Amino acid sequence: MMLNAILLVEDEQTTAQLLGDFLSGFCENLYFAQNGKEALNIYSKKELDLIITDIEMPILNGLELIKEIREKDNTTKLFCMSAYNNEKIYKSIEKYGSIETFHKPIDLEILELKLKELSS
Repeated sequence: MMLNAILLVEDEQTTAQLLGDFLSGFCENLYFAQNGKEALNIYSKKELDLIITDIEMPILNGLELIKEIREKDNTTKLFCMSAYNNEKIYKSIEKYGSIETFHKPIDLEILELKLKELSS
């Protein structure tokens, strides 16, 4: 079973392209945003099954994004990813309600397992 819609929030173009190509096999609709502000705009207009967001981004970072989403609803599934191995960041991600956290570069086999769990 496929997910209906995934939003990928990533400001680094190469990573966005690689993940987008991979994610397109798991959903009917794939949306892209380059920062948290764009992501909130898409989130307000689309029914999303999953948001996958980078943490370090311009304008509105991933932590601010998931905090704003969690203030509106507690049901949207959130995956976070970061190139930084910082315990404080990971504790903040958990505090704001991300259900999965991935260290970049993302292991696509693990991501595939988590996507299959969500869609079953």
